[in-house]
Amino acid sequence: MNTVELHREAMGLVDEAVAARQHGEERKYLALMKRALERETAAADQLAENKKFEPTRSVLHRSAASIAVDCGDLPLAEKLICRGLLGNPPGEIAEELRDLLEQVNFKRHLALRGVRLDNNEFQMSIAGGDVGLGIAPTDAFVDRVLTTEKLLYRTAERKAGRPYRERGLAPRPVRGELELYVSVPRAGSLAVSFRMGHKDQMRLPGLDSSGEVVDELLECLGAFNRLDQKTLKQRISDAAYYTNFVALARNLAPDGESVRLVGFTTFRAGVNIEVELKTPQGEVTSALLGQKPNLVSKTVRVSGRLSFADASGRKRQIRLGETREIIHVPEGMMDDIVRPMWGTDVLVNARKEGRKLTLVDIKPASPDKKKNK
Repeated sequence: MNTVELHREAMGLVDEAVAARQHGEERKYLALMKRALERETAAADQLAENKKFEPTRSVLHRSAASIAVDCGDLPLAEKLICRGLLGNPPGEIAEELRDLLEQVNFKRHLALRGVRLDNNEFQMSIAGGDVGLGIAPTDAFVDRVLTTEKLLYRTAERKAGRPYRERGLAPRPVRGELELYVSVPRAGSLAVSFRMGHKDQMRLPGLDSSGEVVDELLECLGAFNRLDQKTLKQRISDAAYYTNFVALARNLAPDGESVRLVGFTTFRAGVNIEVELKTPQGEVTSALLGQKPNLVSKTVRVSGRLSFADASGRKRQIRLGETREIIHVPEGMMDDIVRPMWGTDVLVNARKEGRKLTLVDIKPASPDKKKNK
């Protein structure tokens, strides 16, 4: 077959594979993807030494490398990427090849080289423009460790059937059953392992092991990354827990700049289970909460110093700066999301219906925005 025929057959096999995965046929998906990889690699091979056929040559190498990543064949993906870059690819394609190489390196770090995980352990890795060999900006790393801790405790409370806790620490039985330990950071993208221990005298009703909490968290993070609102709501039916999870997971997600990938890995039945968060923070909240402007509402942006927050009773309200305008906070966001930003400059997206403002998301203001005030 010529190059065009090989490429068309490969893309047809990829389409079949995606359809198989959507129907839960994972083995069929992998078998089809491996066949697609053979065809697309053969197509790239035919133009490997012919640099006159740019950008087709580099596009085929990028496509084949991407399929190789999906198949878990990282050495082949690395070879195809490097070969693609050795030609004369257009700037945009070259950047996509470099991004793909970053994914390959990231997956290597997720492969847990030299690290053995038990059922109650998992690894977190981050990678991006500001992440080096075992180093990362303090806020990018520490904030994600603290966010992961909050997600674990909230997941444990939900799995144990406890009502949503609007404020305060996790109950003592939860903290006793699921004490969280973090390993020394390892070089790579930047990777640490979490271990969830327990005190023998404290058993959490409704849970057989801390491994259940890890499994549930990773399942929900996978749905979150796919922006799969249906699956996520099936797993988290309580509205407050759902809102809390989406808001915390959004803070965990890549910012698209300093951190472009966040990954989690655990070990089950001899197999590494991996979840990669690739969806940038800015693409998350409205898609998963379904908060889109309609005929009677619109989304507005407000900035200022978070100087007032009232979580007493049923009044979950905040105000920014000296303004008297009140922003109502949905259940599930005040304690874990809003309160840690007290006294700092923030950017708020809010849904406006009539004169009422309801918080959609809140984040620290960037240094540039602070200077412009």
